[in-house]
Amino acid sequence: MAKLTLSGLQTIVSAVIDDTKIAVDSPFVPTYDSITGLVNKIGKQLMLDSNFEDRLPELEGEMLPWGGTIEEYFTNLILPVAFDPDGATALAPKRPTFEDVVYSYPLLKKTFATTIDDGKMENHLLGQEEFSALIAQITKALYDSLAIYKYGLKKQLMGDAIALLPVAGPLVKTVVALAKPVDTATAEAFAKSVKNKFEYMTNLHDDITINGTVVARSNPEDLVLYVTEGITSVLDVDLEGGAFNVGKVQIPVRVKALENFGVIPGANHLTAYALLVDTRGLRIHTKRQSATSQYNGEGEFTNFFLHYEPVGYISKYTNICVWEPA
Repeated sequence: MAKLTLSGLQTIVSAVIDDTKIAVDSPFVPTYDSITGLVNKIGKQLMLDSNFEDRLPELEGEMLPWGGTIEEYFTNLILPVAFDPDGATALAPKRPTFEDVVYSYPLLKKTFATTIDDGKMENHLLGQEEFSALIAQITKALYDSLAIYKYGLKKQLMGDAIALLPVAGPLVKTVVALAKPVDTATAEAFAKSVKNKFEYMTNLHDDITINGTVVARSNPEDLVLYVTEGITSVLDVDLEGGAFNVGKVQIPVRVKALENFGVIPGANHLTAYALLVDTRGLRIHTKRQSATSQYNGEGEFTNFFLHYEPVGYISKYTNICVWEPA
């Protein structure tokens, strides 16, 4: 027997792993047993599944089964007046003032549908285990698709909120024109800017909401920083990696990386790369979600339907700030 050497082994395994026999596209080319002439059978059937989920659960609103429109009002705070020891105006009304009421209406209802054919899928499966796995995968795809759809709706909701903000300027607090983080210097400038806005939002101010005139304050746990892809690696490596005191440079809020902010309407903020927002003011509510099925006896198949109707909510009284390149 030949002595095993690493170089000899590499020669053998490189010849055995034949790229013409691995990951070959359809159609299937059968081979036959040399003695009986029977077809060599398929030995395993599987699907490599992914973990599909809505990555923005903090923007999930409650169910609204008894009416889909959201009506938002805002009661203004009250300035004190001079004390009147005579009570001369005690009986006069001191009615509160309100901001304009804002409405959010139900959005388009959509349906996810799929079909399972009786007596057909069984013909090409190895057995009950594979058949059950396939049926489970088909029905799971309905809910996976809904999760991805809701994730897309929430990203688009951010884009629509960004579009409501004014153009950047010296007096505008909700928009920051700053170079996108790509290295240590730009990452440090961005981190400093985010810390400033975080401090600003958790204190009392009246110029960092979409409305831009009401007094608002955010709880730190309600603030989330959303950034586009590629920024978190710069913050982790270029910013924190070279810092003498990591605690001093770290972003003080939760940071989530997104593919994008949907399609930002209009002509402004199209290159936005970061959004700091009080998440209480952004929500996708569910007006109705229902699953039904219908059997077609003549065609011997079952249709499955998953219906979903959302209500998008953007509060004009929530703290918000967007970053875009200078």
